[in-house]
Amino acid sequence: YNVLLLSGRPTPFCDIAAVLERRGLLLAFRQEECERSVFSAKLKFADPAADYEVIDADSGIVRRVKGSDLRAGLEVRLDRPRSSALLRIRRKDGE
Repeated sequence: YNVLLLSGRPTPFCDIAAVLERRGLLLAFRQEECERSVFSAKLKFADPAADYEVIDADSGIVRRVKGSDLRAGLEVRLDRPRSSALLRIRRKDGE
């Protein structure tokens, strides 16, 4: 995996993305002192013309998202401090 800190530096609302060809992971975590509950992760590796599935590892909810929307920013909501989210991202071709 190629591992990226998307925000460029550690912040109270941190993110880490791991990308392997057509699949990736996004781990976001909200630290105790973070007042924000929503973070926008700009996934620059996404092909703007492709479709992707974003799967929430906790709930199993699957969203279909355009690559252009992932590049603009995937919204991650963490309502409680000291919480995290793991999202699996998979490119969908020819479907």
